[in-house]
Amino acid sequence: RATLRVQIHSQNNRFTLVLQLENGAQPVTGQILLPGSEQPLSVQLSPESASWSQSVRLASASSPEGEIWSLAKIPANLSFSVLRRPPYHLATGREVYFPVSDSCRVVLSARDALNDDRGPNGRYVYPQNPAFKPGILDIKELRIYDLGDDWGVRVDMCNLTDPGWHPEYGFQLTFLAIALREASLKEKTGRRVGRGAGVTLPAGRAFNRILYVGGGLELRDGSGKILMAYHPTRPGFPLGDPATGTIRFKIKKSFMPGLNAETVVTVLCGAQDDHGGGGIGEFRAVEAQAGEWHGGGAEPNKKAGRVYDRLEVH
Repeated sequence: RATLRVQIHSQNNRFTLVLQLENGAQPVTGQILLPGSEQPLSVQLSPESASWSQSVRLASASSPEGEIWSLAKIPANLSFSVLRRPPYHLATGREVYFPVSDSCRVVLSARDALNDDRGPNGRYVYPQNPAFKPGILDIKELRIYDLGDDWGVRVDMCNLTDPGWHPEYGFQLTFLAIALREASLKEKTGRRVGRGAGVTLPAGRAFNRILYVGGGLELRDGSGKILMAYHPTRPGFPLGDPATGTIRFKIKKSFMPGLNAETVVTVLCGAQDDHGGGGIGEFRAVEAQAGEWHGGGAEPNKKAGRVYDRLEVH
């Protein structure tokens, strides 16, 4: 991996910036704006010409040409959010990984009708890009296992695909929202499904926990507060297995303490859209006419929901 070393020198009222390319096999280009300059300077570094430097004269305190220039100082009490841990649990891959071979006592299970991934009006079609394989939005079955300290969640799909853009996820282009109402939790419930679903659940299916599953996991409570998240960063702990068509993961029971055989569960499935940037993503748009990267079949002149299939338990 190439290293770009930056050196700054200030002597005799002159400022000098030196860039040094170390261990670089590829050229590096860019622009930099030096103090006192009105136009950025082009920087070009390569293995053959690995050093670049530029100097400018700084005005002195008595000079009529300008003011004294100095480097900015960061206040000691300044707090950067990026340096703090998030206000929720950030899970590791080992913590959420649920191998396909693992099984235990089934707490809750339900099957869905097949070939019903056509949206609320029965006319939804997939985006036209061939990466959207038939069946990747068609739910087959939900199972929740008792794994001791964890709940094991498994969703079987009619098909699952991995186009290879993010091998660490194990699958892509399928997006799930799993809404649960645990009666023992006396917490605020929600009905509006997030992540661009465009769906409001009926009062009888309000939730106090909702899981979003795509390029990672996110668990929220009924008010929308994030309780737990998992962001895959390397292969080894995939959430999906295209060979078996399963999406599976583990969640600590402490995050969903009231789950039982009578829990009201609603599974919503749509196409995943991470806008090319990776991450959990959201439900992909559905319009009246399908395009390469958006679905079709929605009612014209209406803001369409983005859910192709749903499975309701209880």
